[in-house]
Order: sequence, then structure tokens, then C-alpha cells
Amino acid sequence: RKAVSKHKRTLTSLFSKGYAPIEQYESSEEAETQGPWTDIYSLGATMYRCISGMAPTDAIDRSSAIIHTGHDTYVSAIEIGEGRYSKPLLEAIDFALQFKRDERPSDISEWEIGMDNLSTTMGDITIQNSILEVENKNRFMSAKKAAKEGNIKAQAELAYYYVRGIGTEKDDSMAFNWYFNAAQHNNINSQYNLGVMYAKGRGVKQNFAEAFRWYKKAAEQGDSAAQATIGMMCEKGIGTDKNMKEAIIYYRLAAEQNNVNAQYTLGSWYVKGNDVEKDYCAAFEWFQKAAEQGHINAQLNLGYFYGKGKGVERDDEKAFNWFEKAAKQGNANAQYNLG
Repeated sequence: RKAVSKHKRTLTSLFSKGYAPIEQYESSEEAETQGPWTDIYSLGATMYRCISGMAPTDAIDRSSAIIHTGHDTYVSAIEIGEGRYSKPLLEAIDFALQFKRDERPSDISEWEIGMDNLSTTMGDITIQNSILEVENKNRFMSAKKAAKEGNIKAQAELAYYYVRGIGTEKDDSMAFNWYFNAAQHNNINSQYNLGVMYAKGRGVKQNFAEAFRWYKKAAEQGDSAAQATIGMMCEKGIGTDKNMKEAIIYYRLAAEQNNVNAQYTLGSWYVKGNDVEKDYCAAFEWFQKAAEQGHINAQLNLGYFYGKGKGVERDDEKAFNWFEKAAKQGNANAQYNLG
């Protein structure tokens, strides 16, 4: 891949969902963003499939979740395989599957460093994967039995198994039905996931009004991701009439629970005076909260605020530090400001 990129040839975007990093969804003009780290992601995804029985969450779904809710939906290999596989193996898989390309190994040599103490063989993985398939099937059957007996938690769990294809074939329609049953009994995760399924048209006809209704039920129970989503839908008029007052209420609820994108959105609103009075001090406070959680544009804005003395006393050293943090994440404007 390095040899190809040196000659500026276009990389062909042929990939399977779950096995391709976000840069492979970019246009051919942005092919220089691909490299060894792209192939390493795919290798990591293959290893993830071996230990878990399923592919990792698709990069587009991860990106959408990060943008709209501030949460990466990737379930780590450490979480899935702890106690069954060696820690170096699981850490290596998670290293390869970092969402941001600059947080992955830059080449195979860097990746190998993390596996120096790896003792688990691919033969072990094959055997253990067979055991895992049996265990997943048993979990699925247990959840199905309990769900049919009216156990709400089991209904939500069963729906998740159908969505992910754990212990059974993937079936969005069945997942929708079980999420619906659990959601009617106020299961907060099922209410949120019903919103997702209606919004994406998975297992049911796409219906943004219904998506809004179920997201709002979860939001009213305190789910921060749902609160941020309701804020966005009210702001943009998706599934409901535009209502900026409602939007800011829900963005604030989510932001107060450390939802990073809600925090950044509030900061932006206070800068622009979007249905709130302009307030650089309030903007600074929300940008700072988001920046401390790694939000790249919030870090950039903190650099500007410190550099201009907006909402905070001017401090060129702190401005430089925040520009540097954003630059290290690949923000071109921050890199430009650093010279």
C-alpha cells in the first residue's frame, strides 16, 4: 500500500462492513489517508471476529454514534475476551481497531511491539471460538426462554442478540419486536434502540416521528445519548417541528451528564447567539468541558478563546497548548495556528 500511495494512484474502495476503517469510506481524492494502518484495522477486525464470533461495529455506525451522541459503539476485545484470551492479544486487537487512524499502529512493526508477549496461538483461538459459539447459543436460548416468560431484561437482551447475530442469525425484524415489548415496559435501553431502528429503518419502515417518540421516552428517563439526539432533532426539525427552546433544554440535560457533543453544541450556540443570548464566558465553559474529553473542535476553539481573551483572560501559553492538542488529532486549522 505504501508503494501505491507514493505513485499517487487511486486505492480501490472494496471492503466489507465491519472490517473497513472510516478512511475507506472516503472519496478517492482522499486516498492518501489510507496506509498500513488501514490494513491493520482489517486484520484486527478479522481477529476480533475469531474471538467474538461477530465482526466489530461498522465504522460508519461508529462515526454516526460519535457525532450524534459522543459515544463510540465499539465493544472492546478486552471486554469480550477477558479471562478467555491473553491480555496482549486483546490489547493488540483493540489497538488495531482504534477509530482514529492516528491512534492505530502506523505500521506492522509498531503493532508487533504490543504482541511481544503474546502466547495465544491461532490454534487456541479456533478451539476457543468453537467453545464461544456454543456458549453464545446457550445464552441466546436462555434469553429466549426468559423473554417468552415475560422477563423484560431478557427481552432487551434477546433483541440485542438478534441485532448482532449472537447465538443466532441476525434478524432485525425479531430484534425490533423484542425491543418493542421491552420498551413498552419502560426499559430505557430498548426505548433508545427502538429510536435507532425507526430512524434507520431497520426491522421496520423508517419513521422519524416514531424515532423521536421513542428517543424522547428514553431521554425523559435520563439517557444522555437520547437527550442529545432529541436536542438535535428539535434543532433540525427531524421527526418533529423545529423547537429551539426544547433543543437547548435537552442539549443542556445531556451536556450536564458529560455528553461531549452536547457540550460542544451549547458552546457554539453561546458564541453565535442561537436562540440564547451571546455569552462568551458560558461558551468557554462548555468548550472547556468538551475539550477535556478530547473534542477536537472544542480544543481548537479553546485555543482561539485563550489567544483572543474571549470569555477568559488571555493566555498565549494555554492557547498554544490547546492548539497543539487539536493539531495532534489532525486538525488543519490548529496546525496552521501553530505555524
